[in-house]
Amino acid sequence: KQQTPPPPPPPPPPVVHTVYSYFLEHHGIRLRYPKMPLINIGRRGPVQEWFPIEFFTQAFGKTRDATEKLDAALRYNDEHAGTESVEQIESLLGRFGSLASRSGRTQEDLLRPYGMTLQIEAQYFKANVLKEPVLRFENGRASISNGDWRLAENRNALGFPSPADLFSFAIVSMVDERKTSEFFAGLLKRMEEHGIENKTSVALHEHGELSPVLSPVVLDQLVARDSSALTPDMIQEAITHSYSRARNFFLYDSSGYYRDRMIWSRTTYKEKDGRLSEVLVIPPPDPEYGKVAVIRSKDIEPRTHLVDTKEGQDQETRIMVSINIRGHNDLVDPFDFRYAASRGCHQIRNQGEWQNLPFRNADVPVHDMVRHVYQLENGRVLTTDDIIGEPKPFSVVLVEEDSAVVECPSIIFVLKKDDDKANYAAVKAVTNSIIGVPSQCAAASTFRRQKGKAEQYFSNLAIKVNAKLASSLNEARAWNTGYLGQGEVFEEGIPWVAEVPTLVIGVTTSSGVGQNAITMVCGSVGLDTGCMQVAQDARTQARHELIHSSVLKDIIKTLAIHFYNHIRELPQRLLFIRDGLSEGNLDRIFQHEMKYIRSALADFFREQRGGACPDPECIGARGCPRCASTVPITYVLCQSQHNVRVVPADERNAIKNNVFSGTCIGGTQLKMLSGTVAASSSKDQEQEQEQQEEQQAGLDNFILTSHGGLKGNFNFDVPLRYYADLVCS
Repeated sequence: KQQTPPPPPPPPPPVVHTVYSYFLEHHGIRLRYPKMPLINIGRRGPVQEWFPIEFFTQAFGKTRDATEKLDAALRYNDEHAGTESVEQIESLLGRFGSLASRSGRTQEDLLRPYGMTLQIEAQYFKANVLKEPVLRFENGRASISNGDWRLAENRNALGFPSPADLFSFAIVSMVDERKTSEFFAGLLKRMEEHGIENKTSVALHEHGELSPVLSPVVLDQLVARDSSALTPDMIQEAITHSYSRARNFFLYDSSGYYRDRMIWSRTTYKEKDGRLSEVLVIPPPDPEYGKVAVIRSKDIEPRTHLVDTKEGQDQETRIMVSINIRGHNDLVDPFDFRYAASRGCHQIRNQGEWQNLPFRNADVPVHDMVRHVYQLENGRVLTTDDIIGEPKPFSVVLVEEDSAVVECPSIIFVLKKDDDKANYAAVKAVTNSIIGVPSQCAAASTFRRQKGKAEQYFSNLAIKVNAKLASSLNEARAWNTGYLGQGEVFEEGIPWVAEVPTLVIGVTTSSGVGQNAITMVCGSVGLDTGCMQVAQDARTQARHELIHSSVLKDIIKTLAIHFYNHIRELPQRLLFIRDGLSEGNLDRIFQHEMKYIRSALADFFREQRGGACPDPECIGARGCPRCASTVPITYVLCQSQHNVRVVPADERNAIKNNVFSGTCIGGTQLKMLSGTVAASSSKDQEQEQEQQEEQQAGLDNFILTSHGGLKGNFNFDVPLRYYADLVCS
């Protein structure tokens, strides 16, 4: 007889897991913060995926479509943001009015318990639209589209009006040698097209690749399959090695490249008074590394060598170049003789123009055509046959003890594999803090995504390189800032700033968090009328929103000295721009800082003038028109966090339903009080006098739209501020 099988055992009771126990039992992961929220990353198949928040890190880089998203946001803002704000306010007012009528009360009755009043009408102001700034290059202007200067529309390189000089460089690459060679050949070629002068006397690129002369002497490879595998120590070692190889080639002529061509490498030299000058480098006799001699221009130091003649006299001489051209010897100053590697020939400078010499290295050995001779002050020329022993150079520099005296290399190029932030931080830490040489980073992954826009990418890098190679010697800048005046004539400089010597200073602060945190005070000063060239200074103090009096005075005086040394004129007024303030302390900070700004300027003027006011009839600090303390000061407090919306009153004065970029509402028309706008309508004498007093006290307010519909914004994210934030954090 068939028996019925026994029933199956009951299922085990369900196990209820916490997030902590689930990850511990199923994945062997012990959560450190089990009570923190979970993050839903979306659906994978039929299941929603949730992860503990401690599994996530924040990525600070841009997404691939970041530029497209930004353009889309700006376009939407152009067309909708301003008018939508007005429509939303009108809708809220309508609902609020309905609520008041249903309750049988007025709107004022509802708001009175909260100490509020309601002004329904929009305020109308007559605004000024500032002249559109113009970026002028040597051979054209950059076009403007949607508030942005589009250099990409100019496939031909726009020449820099004041290009920098490239005396030497080093390269560190984190990709393979072929990609490195192609990349830097393109970059260096584009730099030359923009006008950056190659003063290395070496051909930088040949046939789309990095010059074979340079590859083994300035390039250091640091290749890893994964960029995250590179440690800071590895990066420091590669940069230091490349730095040393560049110095050996350019400064010490270890390869004999300059000696074989009877020329000298060029670089910048810091004179004893702090000024920079261009010099020629005399390498040390082998193997005496660590010091070099320099040849300075004739107007700074005509003497180069002390020689012992066969007459038994020590003579001060200047080294010269004797060139045999068709049996005739020409005597040329060393600064007027060079090797043009791109042409494969030597050149001499005649009346400011470089001319090719009628011989090439491939045809005739250069040593048969060129000799170094020594000229006495009376014009007599000594050859090596007239001298006993080796000539002794005058200007000898111990470059390893003070590397800042003689610049080499001028810049370090670093080609990274991708946008790894840790590698970037390590590169900047080594080049900025340890070696003290400017660096320019690029990412091979970014370059590969250009899709036919390599010239634009190289142009962007060339602009940065030009700025980093700028100095008081070349005053390099990529463009001139100006505006179109009457008759569409280009006027250089910023309006008002260019009228008289105007000191433009911007100051911001960055503070850390915690009881023992510090505050870094950063200041920048515009050196030219377009504020394209800047000098900077930074100081630290205990954490506080108020800048300490001694810190503020030191920064103002330092920046004023930079300004004076650059243009050799005393400023006639000051435009001071202050960022990083909270709304509640504006008046207190204004009074405090104005006091010490005036004090710093008074000290600066006394030091530059060598004493008191130059006016013999000076009647005191407040009344004398020439006294330092009465230099006109325009003090601008920058705030971007406000709730004022500016929209056009008439579509005829609008662009895409918004105000024009550069629309400025200001003067005595407007006072910003806790995010409200109050208009002045009365024009009686008493109010006009009150407005004048406010203007003298620096209480005028204005709103400037940096882009149609956006809040007024002043961006201080310059490198100095960026590094200050890193230090404080």
